Amino acid sequence: MTDIETQSGGSLILIADDDPTMRGFLRESLLAEGFKVIEAVDGAQTVSLFTSHKPDLILLDVSMPGMDGFEACAAIRRLPGGDVTPILMLTGLDDYESVSKAYEAGATDFSVKPINVLVLIHRVRYMLRARRTLDKMLQSEERLAKAQRLARLGNWEWDLKSGELHWSEEMYRLFGIDPGHWAPRAPRRQGHGVARRGGGSAQRASVQPRLPHRPPGRNGALRP
Repeated sequence: MTDIETQSGGSLILIADDDPTMRGFLRESLLAEGFKVIEAVDGAQTVSLFTSHKPDLILLDVSMPGMDGFEACAAIRRLPGGDVTPILMLTGLDDYESVSKAYEAGATDFSVKPINVLVLIHRVRYMLRARRTLDKMLQSEERLAKAQRLARLGNWEWDLKSGELHWSEEMYRLFGIDPGHWAPRAPRRQGHGVARRGGGSAQRASVQPRLPHRPPGRNGALRP
């Protein structure tokens, strides 16, 4: 079944399980809570439906014919948008190896069968809230990066505990540095004019580089 069962305003959940009884149980439980549902019977169809429908969350069974849940999860993580989509893996196996394999494949969380529907619904809602929070954070970072590009302004962050220094993408662009060939190093001394945050565990600052005062050449480029 691939048609969308709808209830207005609900998030879209992809159920992937080769057992029709389990799919029916999950479908009715989710529809009763106002979610929308699409269904897949194997790993390959799961990947295909994710690409075409972009669900908000995936309930993915581990044991399916052909491409299993581990393989499907790993494949989805490599697709556009798949890196941030919550994937809750469902398994009848609760051994350490299966749990570790699920997380290595990219699962957000896992649940052992038989499924407690009340617990499942709460976990689904929690994971969807976390997804919305992440989306807002990514949107804010995108707006910040756009504003910095327009203002020709970059920023850096220095973690005082680890000693790591991180530059924004705009910092690299402003100074004409390839981030793949050079990494910033933390200064030995604390600089001036730096705003502290997190109780002194990190420092941040914004930088607007000054262009060297040299007359341009005939073609408008700066002379060396």
